Order: sequence, then structure tokens, then C-alpha cells
Amino acid sequence: MTAFDESITDIKIAFKVYSEYKKTYISTFIIFLTGIIVLVFTGFFIARFVIFENYFQFEKIVRLILLLLTPLILLLVFFLLLSYARTTFGLTNDIMTSGELFTEFKRTLTYFKRFWLYFAVLTLPYVLIIVGDQMFTIFNLFELIHSQDSNRISIVTIKVLVYCFDLILYITLIETFPSIIVVRNLKQCIIENYSVVRQNLKRLIFSVGGYYLLFRVPMIIVDIARLLIVTSEETFLLFNMIFLIFAFINALVGLPILSLISTRIYNTTILKTKANGIES
Repeated sequence: MTAFDESITDIKIAFKVYSEYKKTYISTFIIFLTGIIVLVFTGFFIARFVIFENYFQFEKIVRLILLLLTPLILLLVFFLLLSYARTTFGLTNDIMTSGELFTEFKRTLTYFKRFWLYFAVLTLPYVLIIVGDQMFTIFNLFELIHSQDSNRISIVTIKVLVYCFDLILYITLIETFPSIIVVRNLKQCIIENYSVVRQNLKRLIFSVGGYYLLFRVPMIIVDIARLLIVTSEETFLLFNMIFLIFAFINALVGLPILSLISTRIYNTTILKTKANGIES
């Protein structure tokens, strides 16, 4: 069987398993979505009523502290929410390793308690890309609205390069998540990730690339379209809403599919390695 054929099988099995356990994954997504909504409204409230308005008569030094601390606190909470989203890899491990038929979403809390620090460390590269990419867009919003086409193309080129780097990260680091669930050691999980990637690079390119094509590329198209088409803050917000819809689909379906794909590749590789070790 070729790497492409194995990848097709990976994706088909991932969708089949997801359809059987979608209630569990959806429950996990609801907790994640609730956290995101609370985070957004909290940030809006603080920015609107504490920092920029005079409803609360704070001293200037207090306002300055709030101005500095609020983004850091919100970023930390966002960071932890993304780490919580990675608990789907724990649920997937239960399903695909033990064949657990009654995996419940509350198990995600157990996985988060055990692995939150590992998830946070492994999620850091993705967080830096997400935050950096969105900050880059926001900082260039005025220029995008009023700039010439040549400037837009330059900004879009940078964004495309960022997404290419993002895809490389997904392909080369995704196996750290199923590995950390098993080995519970950061150093060992990085070693295993390297081993799995080395043995299955083509398969990972096709399988993770398939996930990327189905769930990430629609977000990328909208993101780049808003950079090329946006002519006002209103149209920018409209594209942002469309972008968020695709982002939620990715969190609801895409991330579980990715966890199923990567866990299957990890399990088959480790079993094959152990079998070869026994034979030798």
C-alpha cells in the first residue's frame, strides 16, 4: 500500500470514528466555545468600560496597569483554552487504543488536569503563529483599507508564507500530541515524534495535508480574500465573521479528525516498531 493509499484510509477511518463518537467531541467543543465566548465578552467589557470610559474613576496608574495586564491575562486564558482543545487527543487515544465504547467528554477534564502543562508547551508554536498572524492583520488594517494594490500583494505574500510555515509545523509536530498521552514525558515524546515523522513523512504530508485542505484552506481563502478585497472596516468585520464560522467548524470537526488521523499513524507506527523489535 502506498503512502497516498494509507492516507486515504486514515482520513476515511477518522471520519467514520468521528461520526460514531461525535456527541463526545461536540460536548468538548461546547466547553471550548463557551470559554472563547466568555473570554471575548470579558475582554470587550474591560476594554470598553474600564480602560476607555470613565464609568470607573481609576487613577491613571491603575488604568495603565489594566491596559498592560488585560491583554496578557486574556492571552493566557486563550492559551489555556487551546491547551484544553488538545484534550481531544486523550479521548481519541481512549477510543482507538482501548476501543472504549463509553468515552465521555468529562474525561477531557481528567486529561487537562494531567497534561495541561505538556499541552501548553506543545501548543505554544501554534499560539505564536495565530496571535502573530492576527496582530499583523490588525496592525495593517488601516494600510489595507487605504493602500495601493502593490502593498496589499506584499502583505498577502507574507501571510501565505506564514501559512506555509504553519502547515510544516502541523506535519512535523502533530505526532507529539498522541505521543505525550502515552509516554508522559516531554523529551521522550519529541524523540518519538521525530521517529514517527521520519518513518511516515509522505503519509503525514498526504494525511495532514488532507485535513489542512478540508478545514484550514477555507479559513486561509477567507483570510486572504479579506486582505485583497477589504475597503472598509465594515467589510473587514464581515469577512471576520465568515472566518470565525470556518474556525468553529475546524474546532468542532477538524481538530477531532486531526487527532484521529495522527493517533492512528502513531499507533500503527509504534506497533510496527515493537513488532520489528520482537522479531529481531
